Amino acid sequence: VPIASFVPMMMFAILFGLSMDYEVFILSRIREEYHRGHSNIDSVVEGLGATAKVITAAALIMISVFLGFVVSDDPVVKMMGVGLATAVAVDATIVRMVLVPSTMALVGDPNWWLPKWLDRILPTLDIEGEPELPLPVESAGLSLPAGLELTRTTDVFDNDTVPAGLLRAHRVAAGVWGRLVVHSGTVGFVFEAEPDTPIMVGAGGSVVIPPSRLHHVELDGPATFAVEFHRLPGDSAAGLETSGLAAIGNLDSQ
Repeated sequence: VPIASFVPMMMFAILFGLSMDYEVFILSRIREEYHRGHSNIDSVVEGLGATAKVITAAALIMISVFLGFVVSDDPVVKMMGVGLATAVAVDATIVRMVLVPSTMALVGDPNWWLPKWLDRILPTLDIEGEPELPLPVESAGLSLPAGLELTRTTDVFDNDTVPAGLLRAHRVAAGVWGRLVVHSGTVGFVFEAEPDTPIMVGAGGSVVIPPSRLHHVELDGPATFAVEFHRLPGDSAAGLETSGLAAIGNLDSQ
């Protein structure tokens, strides 16, 4: 029986819509994990593990429906059923469960690269709201001691404007307290007591930094933040300009 000329075109249109559903399932979940501070490879593993059952169940449902077309007497319907069932099985197993995750794992962080000018233009849409982040230190009961005064506030930093002095320093100057305020993106604050456990803070959050307690700051992708320095009135401000608050690093390189 010859293949009708419109069958491949119709199959392509239907399969394109179905494959986009599976792609949204897995990539949106991987992106959520990445923006929570996980490395690229960990995000792929977590995202695949969380969506594998959903994608498999959705694929099995569609395969069962399409195989039901085979019992039809119309040869065109049979063609559509066999072709769609086979294509969905291949897409949900080989493509979505093998090729997509493995490619993302091999490419690494460039998966998430976006030109800054385009990032500024594109709207930030999140149907489920901001991802859940651990409580900032300030919210956990740590606040600036009474009597401190704000002595200096830095300009707003981002990935391209962090000064060399801030990059090299690792601790707050003795007697100086800091407050790091996140304006956009997500920033991780790593304390000496738990060097392997960054405290993730999203836009609008802040962290109070006691003297010599902060180990470094980790930028989770594009982010902007400002640093406030606080000290007791009358104390010498020497060293404030040269003693940066934290080292700046990347979550994947620590």
